This record gives sequence, structure tokens and C-alpha cells, in this order.
Amino acid sequence: MGRGLVAVVLVTVAGCGADDGGSYSPPGTTSSSSSVEQTTSTASETSTPVGTVAVEGGPAVATRETTESFESPALDVTLYVPVVSGIEPAAAAAINKRIDDEVGSRVSSFRRGVGAASPNDEGPPSSFVGRFEVTAATPEVLSMRFFESMYFQGAVSGVTAVYTQSFDPATGESLTLDDIIAPEAQPELAELAEQRLVEDFYAGDETELRSYTTGITPTMLQHWSLSSDGVEISFEAGQVGADHMGPLTIVVAYADLGGLIDPESPAAVLAAT
Repeated sequence: MGRGLVAVVLVTVAGCGADDGGSYSPPGTTSSSSSVEQTTSTASETSTPVGTVAVEGGPAVATRETTESFESPALDVTLYVPVVSGIEPAAAAAINKRIDDEVGSRVSSFRRGVGAASPNDEGPPSSFVGRFEVTAATPEVLSMRFFESMYFQGAVSGVTAVYTQSFDPATGESLTLDDIIAPEAQPELAELAEQRLVEDFYAGDETELRSYTTGITPTMLQHWSLSSDGVEISFEAGQVGADHMGPLTIVVAYADLGGLIDPESPAAVLAAT
């Protein structure tokens, strides 16, 4: 039985639920579970823009907050999820679905992990908190970075994670790094990212970075986003630094990217502004 659900929503959406197999239904969908009590939610609508540069003709982003609690295993889930509007309805719907699908998948994965862990009733229940920030919202691109804070009941401390999503606001399609920088040019982007890591977090001492990784490779650039400053790249906690440092983010300035950017890509428009 669920421990109760309260959802405070910044756009009008339905409540959310979960089934007994550990899956999570994003707000606006229904759960087929008969073993988890479906509770009601309250909703309110507020025009709350996300803190980012407003561009005429670009997408608008509001925040939907939901909180759900489960009893077995004990788990509290709090989500701050972007809701996109202000563009063609079909494109907005496609983007919102992709966002909800990714959030739902990650919550479900954590919930399965909690269920598989050894029971431990000491301390507060396990928890999952998801947040986001918008790094670019223009007619050409919508880029967002997502943060997750996770805690397993009985653990000494929690863990953090980061990922990104970027979209074409005109079509609602996801953008990949290949859409911004050709695959053959990405090793050079990796070198620039490594230089920024050394300068920003290790005071120019390359040996410090080498204690955590042998070097930045293109496969480590998957958590990228665009901003008015450049291509931002985030790394998971422990990937390029000590775990206690959490996820690290660097910015490779457009001025440093030179001819690496596809001139037809959204990054080319941002770089020119």
C-alpha cells in the first residue's frame, strides 16, 4: 500500500502511480497495478519560467513538482520535471514524452535497486530527488541538464548522478552530439574538455586528473548541453574526480571550438550571438 501521494503541479496534469514490479508511471499516465493504492493529488497552475535566457519564438519551460511515497520498500520520490510549451503542440508533446520516459525509466531502475537491496529499517527511507536546469532555450535548440540525488535506507550517505537532454524545438526530435560536432572532430573536443577540467578543478596539475582517469575520450562526452557560453559537458561523480566532488561540469567556449561546430547546427546559431 502506498504511504500517500501529494503532487504540487505547476501545470495542470494528472497524478502519478507505480506498479508492484517497481515501474514508475510519469504524471499524465496511469498505472495498471492492483496492489498499490492509487491516491489522489492536488494541482495548481502557476506561470513560473525557468531561469534561462528568454528568446522570442523559443520554447517556454515550466516546472512540474510531484512527490510520491511507497511503503514496501520504503521510498520517497520527489521530482521537479520540465514541462515544455510555447512551440508547435506536436513538438512540445514529443519533447515532454521523451523527458517523462527518461525520468520514469530512471526512477523505475532506482526503485528496483531499492527492492533488491538487503532490508534495512535504520534511518530515513530510501529517497530519489530529481531536478533540472535549462542551459539553452532558443528557436533552434532546447538543452537541459538533470540532477539526481539518491539515498538507500541505512546507507552512510547518498549518491548523485547527472544526465542531459537536448531537442530541436521545431520538430521535437532529440539532438545528439553528432548533430553538433562531427564524430571525427569529437576527439579534439575531448582534448579541449580535458584541458578545461585540469584548469577548472586541478589548478593546472594534469597529474591530479590522471589519478582518476587516463584521459577524456569521446565516449565520455555523452552528458553534453548547449548554452550561450559554449558546449557544456558534465561528468558523473567519481568519473573524473573524487566521489565527494559530485558530478563535474565544464564549459568549452565557442571561441575555442573554432571550426569544430557544424555550421548548420543549433550551436552555430548560439556561437554567433
